[in-house]
Amino acid sequence: MDMPPRSLEDYLDEAARAQLRSFPNVTDIGIGLRMKNGAFTSEWGVVVYVKEKLSESQLPKEAVLPKEIAGLPLDVQEELDTAYIKLSDGELLDLTKIRPIRSGIAISTSAASDGAGTLGCFAKRNSDNKEVLISNYHVLFRNKGLPGINEGDSQVYQPLAGSDNEIGVVPDGTGTIGGQVDCALAVLAEEGSCCCCKHVIPHENKVGTTQLVGVGTAQIDIKVFKTGAKSGPTVGKIVNASKTVDGKIDYSKFFLPAGDSFAFSNIIIVVFFDEAADDFDPTKPFAEPGDSGSVIYNEAHEIVGLHFASYDDPKTGNHYSLACHIHLVETALGVTIPGTRNIVPVVNTPPTGEVAVLDTPIDGNDVSLASSEMTEQTHLERWWQKIYPQLVAAPELQPLLSLAETHIYEIMHLVNQRREVTVTWHRNHGPTYIAAIGRSVKVPTYQIPQAIEGVSRQQLLTTMAAVLTKHGSPQLQAAIEKCLPLLARLIDQFNSADAVAEAIQNRQWLEVLDNFEIEV
Repeated sequence: MDMPPRSLEDYLDEAARAQLRSFPNVTDIGIGLRMKNGAFTSEWGVVVYVKEKLSESQLPKEAVLPKEIAGLPLDVQEELDTAYIKLSDGELLDLTKIRPIRSGIAISTSAASDGAGTLGCFAKRNSDNKEVLISNYHVLFRNKGLPGINEGDSQVYQPLAGSDNEIGVVPDGTGTIGGQVDCALAVLAEEGSCCCCKHVIPHENKVGTTQLVGVGTAQIDIKVFKTGAKSGPTVGKIVNASKTVDGKIDYSKFFLPAGDSFAFSNIIIVVFFDEAADDFDPTKPFAEPGDSGSVIYNEAHEIVGLHFASYDDPKTGNHYSLACHIHLVETALGVTIPGTRNIVPVVNTPPTGEVAVLDTPIDGNDVSLASSEMTEQTHLERWWQKIYPQLVAAPELQPLLSLAETHIYEIMHLVNQRREVTVTWHRNHGPTYIAAIGRSVKVPTYQIPQAIEGVSRQQLLTTMAAVLTKHGSPQLQAAIEKCLPLLARLIDQFNSADAVAEAIQNRQWLEVLDNFEIEV
């Protein structure tokens, strides 16, 4: 089988998902790597998690799960017991002072002299372009819930608290924990004896000698790497990229201001991979206490996740690493990690039998640009990779960029999964417009049509804005209301990908943005 996307919804409709959840003992379902005889394989399928895995002979007939569903193989695995999930904090054992500071080194805070974690990576805060470091919330906010130290900013040190070891400040009240992330930031400290010669502390988005090049997508069965302050460099493979943790993880020993326990969803699970044997070895840990905050990156050196906890299975002795998707960390913290960006969501065609895919030629004479799942993904990637560097380099566009990155995944989910949104997208030739953008990227002289089959760009924009407002979250509704007038002007003004890139580079967008404020 080809590599699947992360989402179960890409494969099973709502009725099929409800059917699986109706079985007794089922706690979660998702797309993941299958297990045979207790060992992970490279085969993926629908993974059904149960409270306790029993043989068919031990179950009543109505409780026996099918072998496959919707033509996909089904695998039954036991649920993660939150009592055995360990937050990966530890003692600060390495007292080496490292400059420039870099990913994978040990850090501690002024509020947490009894524990330490790992510096994940560096980014820029979208609101003010300040340079920041990223780690876990439970690393940077440890003990901040205790009386007497829960107010005001705290300092980050490498390696220990000391006048010359401070590397950053954790702003009070920032950071997010629970749901899909466990993450926080610290604003990097400045060095220098006077205002005129101060500079941000030297830092590198490197893990050892490996240069991290940007952000990528976490997919099952890809090889990944991490360097933690405790365990150092390890290799693993992703076995699940959308796991919901049943129950709540106990954080009480960290005395966090946000609370004592949190539930998580859409979590990445990584298992240790033995490269010499070319096979999984779950008896070895991918991460250990002290590795909290480590970034997980792929073979292209793109960051895909942020490690925050480990699960030690008491029955099998297997070890699992739990991590957040890095693009969700960026969104939660309002930051951008520099470098390439290979996280373009797939805009899938609707499930068979629900909505017919419109195979509409552009201008009636270019059948090669007709919509398909593969071409939509390719065109979208080309478009985004072309304009993103210019967007990042234009300070006046940062609020708009932040809004786009905050809501793109909700929009894609609605386009893929909400029937009325899907129908509207296809009936208004959205996929064909995406293909036209792709052609514009590939052929600079190609002009994106003002209308396709009688549907103008403005009609596509306003119709999609209406249906997304109807079905979207309150935050998405507010963003659409705020940005629609600006987007309407931009859509009319530019007719090719090169024209957009040139407008950003030459600040021609300032004319359009004049007197137009966007609140993030």
